Amino acid sequence: MSYARSFTGRPGPVEAGWATDLRNVTYIRDRSDVAGGNHETAFVDGSWCSVHFGATAGAG
Repeated sequence: MSYARSFTGRPGPVEAGWATDLRNVTYIRDRSDVAGGNHETAFVDGSWCSVHFGATAGAG
């Protein structure tokens, strides 16, 4: 976990984070057909995950 920072440099909310080598990624697909901001990431081992990139409270 780390503190995500906004463009203003003030501390933002705590965000979970992970990383993988790009060679482990098969595709990243926009799944706005399911819900706005949803994306699906598939990996070479056959696993996949869905993530949601959305606005934070007070953003905009």
